[in-house]
Amino acid sequence: MLKPIAAALAAAQIAAPAVALAEQSYPRFVERDGMVCVQMLGSDGDVQEHCRPDGEVPAEEAAPQRVRLTNGRRGPIGDLRLSAPTMILPEPRRQAMHDADLHGDSWFGTGFASGLFLGLIGTAISTAVASGSSIDSPPPDRRWTADDQWRYSETYRNEVRSRRVGSALAGGLLGTGVTVLAIVLIVNAGD
Repeated sequence: MLKPIAAALAAAQIAAPAVALAEQSYPRFVERDGMVCVQMLGSDGDVQEHCRPDGEVPAEEAAPQRVRLTNGRRGPIGDLRLSAPTMILPEPRRQAMHDADLHGDSWFGTGFASGLFLGLIGTAISTAVASGSSIDSPPPDRRWTADDQWRYSETYRNEVRSRRVGSALAGGLLGTGVTVLAIVLIVNAGD
């Protein structure tokens, strides 16, 4: 009686890692010890890992490679051309937008103060100053081409400038609204 239960438990313990492994998404990119590694799930369920030093692209990987796509038992469904460096490096525009989200500052307080004290004129001034403010871009990934590095820097600057102008405008309008509301309340309180 206990043998079938023990066998079922042993089978469950063996199958559990395979199920957990199948639930993870592949390919995965991992950095460790100055190496960039690509982990892929093999056809028999094992994880295959290919590593290389960070920033180095071997000549055989720099050229596009063909990957045969299959649909289970139905056989091949076509070829896909991949370039290893584009699989590992993030796209410059997306990375710049992500970095602008993380490092971009807000001009909401400046806009609010100027709108509160100067009304719409203060809102316009803070928005213009935010638009013309200097923006230092973080250094782009050195593995990108010169064109990609330029695209990253320009996208980062444009995103941060856009966020600054939007937050200065929103703060200025809110500050102006508070001033108008205060004036209306003061005028109505005197009646």
